[in-house]
Amino acid sequence: SSGYLFQGIEETVLADGTLTGTAAAETFTVAGSKAVGVNAIDFTGVTTVVAGTATTATDVTDTVDTDGTDAALDVANNQLVASDITFKEIEKADFAGDNGNGTLTGSADSDSFVVNADGLKANEIVITGLKTNADGIATINASGNTNGFDTLNTDFDATLTGESNEVASSNYLFQGIETASLNGKTLTGSAAVDEFGLSLDSDNAVQLIANAIVFKALNTTIDASGNTGGNDKLTSDFDASLTSENNEVSSSGYLFQGIEETVLADGTLTGTAAAETFTVAGSKAVGVNAIDFTGVT
Repeated sequence: SSGYLFQGIEETVLADGTLTGTAAAETFTVAGSKAVGVNAIDFTGVTTVVAGTATTATDVTDTVDTDGTDAALDVANNQLVASDITFKEIEKADFAGDNGNGTLTGSADSDSFVVNADGLKANEIVITGLKTNADGIATINASGNTNGFDTLNTDFDATLTGESNEVASSNYLFQGIETASLNGKTLTGSAAVDEFGLSLDSDNAVQLIANAIVFKALNTTIDASGNTGGNDKLTSDFDASLTSENNEVSSSGYLFQGIEETVLADGTLTGTAAAETFTVAGSKAVGVNAIDFTGVT
């Protein structure tokens, strides 16, 4: 510190200062507000830790051990805030603690979450040891943001919850998500009421929105699932076609199952080769195959 090298130190007190790590791998253990332990030294009065990732050693992993403390992502990759300390240049964060595990919250900016066979990454930080419920599900609130999108990229199937901007995948429940890429996997609806929408995005490509989340790269068959009250609803800017099954409708390359209501934009509804009964239900409204259609011309 300040040009001096101290050896044999067990405790260091900073005045709301910055602690910088080395090019080697280090583990920083959260010990309270502005308190952290590393390399057998107890530091207090720390507001920022710069772990000091070596740019030439990609196998070096600097770790934050939260010891069960909750933490939040920061506005940049590899940054985490826990117990009033901003950790920078971090590759891993472990939330397990002797008295319970901690939770992870997103930042006020755009955050990126990746779920694959290796586990969970958030803003390029490997996340382990999160608090789970009785079903083994860890909840992550991506938090709101005023600029950009909170994004989920998953190699597993995903399920809606019935709430806007919520999606579950591989034992994680994500809240506050605006965009999700499923890498060819399947999206399933919830036991509650879900809403699906098909429209053109700013690049004139067809986009699917489900419960306020833009889904990309997913299997084109979507089971809205059953619900005990209300209607699973599809709103499409494109024409639609029936299938031979009740509550099924296809539109713009997607097949929706378990749909009770479909709204078209003055569109055309096409039946199948089988016999169907179309029941007029009002202006531009018709019922068929257990689906109530509106906006049909």
